[in-house]
Amino acid sequence: MIDGVQDGVVFTGDQSAGARTVVVFPSGLTHFGFYLDTHTMIQPPTGEENQVFFTNRFYNDLGPSGLGATHAPFDGDVQALVFDVSQWKGANTWLVCFEDRDSGAMITDCCTGTDNDFNDLVFQINAFGATPTQKISFGALKAGTR
Repeated sequence: MIDGVQDGVVFTGDQSAGARTVVVFPSGLTHFGFYLDTHTMIQPPTGEENQVFFTNRFYNDLGPSGLGATHAPFDGDVQALVFDVSQWKGANTWLVCFEDRDSGAMITDCCTGTDNDFNDLVFQINAFGATPTQKISFGALKAGTR
């Protein structure tokens, strides 16, 4: 959540394509996420307010007027899609794609409040020094509990 304590701006709205930055986390486990603050990105249509959207949908609103989502997932609107592109771009690489308009009740209707294109802010994340996951079979997992 944006609390002014450990928040940080990675990119501002004035960067162009190809802009780069480096974020270094302290050693140990660090929980992090990304957000899009539409105050700096777009001019909303008349009657619509600027909003902040998070990669963690639990921080996004719960549907129209906060009355609960009218579509799955029911625990917060999806405003960002995250894709593992390691297979094409190298180990520990993800693509983060934000939608800059609240999807609200009309998640599938293209032209009533959102275009659902998720191309309004797109950036690539490379995690250098990330601890790799180990693949394990069900049999090996079962054997480890005996």
